Amino acid sequence: MGRIAVFGGTFDPIHRGHLAIAHAACKLADLEQIIWVPTYDPPYKQRSRPAPYYHRLFMVKQAIAPFYPAFTVSDIEARHPDPSYAVHTFLGLRSQYPHHQWSWLIGLDAFMSLPRWYGRQHFAEACQWLIVPRHLLAARVPAIPCAANTQSLDTTQQAMAACQAVAQQMAQQHLKIQWQILGIPPVAVSSSLVRSRCQSGQPIGNLVPKSTRHYIEVHRLYQDFAESGSS
Repeated sequence: MGRIAVFGGTFDPIHRGHLAIAHAACKLADLEQIIWVPTYDPPYKQRSRPAPYYHRLFMVKQAIAPFYPAFTVSDIEARHPDPSYAVHTFLGLRSQYPHHQWSWLIGLDAFMSLPRWYGRQHFAEACQWLIVPRHLLAARVPAIPCAANTQSLDTTQQAMAACQAVAQQMAQQHLKIQWQILGIPPVAVSSSLVRSRCQSGQPIGNLVPKSTRHYIEVHRLYQDFAESGSS
């Protein structure tokens, strides 16, 4: 019984950081496969709409094609009622891939919102949460117990404290979750940086796979840039 991880995100667009995270997760968590799931209709309000779904889906397909079957992509969120809630995605994928162990690959900032996710009681305990550390913004630190002491902690310790706080909040909801912080160095690239460079005419070849750069150029994506996130 192999272990499969869900890697969901807007992927607007996919970049080299996403690929580095996925490769590292495969090794660190002994994953058999990662299923990339581009978000069809983000359930939470964003400053602007992402690029059309079919563009984002195709860019992911192209970028991960060399790594099949370890990496695959699913369009399951396009086949579910809007908006794209994680509970629907997880239950749908689990029915397609029975008899597997499940993990969810997620950034620390998104993991910190897990206690508020819609339908979390139906799937949070059914998978192991693989957490990618990100720099904890000062604005988020007060949410961690004993926040007065967190400023002296290094990034790893802050991530641990944040995850423990999430686990405690979930326990208060009678949900016991399994989680693991992945020892992955911070990635100095984001989708918002790629979009910003596209808008200003700067090169992006060092930020995205070659296929992604070509697709963006051919379809003239992100020419009218508006900030919509950093994933």
